[in-house]
Amino acid sequence: MILQALYEHYQRLLDDPASGVAPPGYSRVKVSHALSLDKNGNLVDILSLRYEQNKKSIPQVMCVFEQIDHSVEINANYLCDNGSYVLGLEVEKKDKQTLVFNKRKFEDFRNKNMELLKNVRSDEADAVLRFLVKWDE
Repeated sequence: MILQALYEHYQRLLDDPASGVAPPGYSRVKVSHALSLDKNGNLVDILSLRYEQNKKSIPQVMCVFEQIDHSVEINANYLCDNGSYVLGLEVEKKDKQTLVFNKRKFEDFRNKNMELLKNVRSDEADAVLRFLVKWDE
């Protein structure tokens, strides 16, 4: 009986966009930037998705494919991740001012997303696939 009540409560929360509850298989995460690609997969721009609130820059909360924890292993997420996976670029740990290319993280992101999109037929998926093939440091 308790499980049924919890399930029904979850279903009501799903119907309410203001609840902040993500559907199964998805996560609500803070997203700061988006890549703008042309149809050939060229990186056109990096767009800020932040908004100003009380003089602070706040990332948007978006519903994306369920996110995996990066705490121990290299394990990319689908279509939405941090810059060290999506672009392979991260700040060097020694001097914290130099960008370095993390090939392993980017290749994990590339491989997972190419597998996900390989049978998707859309201009947007094609642009992402072209980007993943072309991009290097």
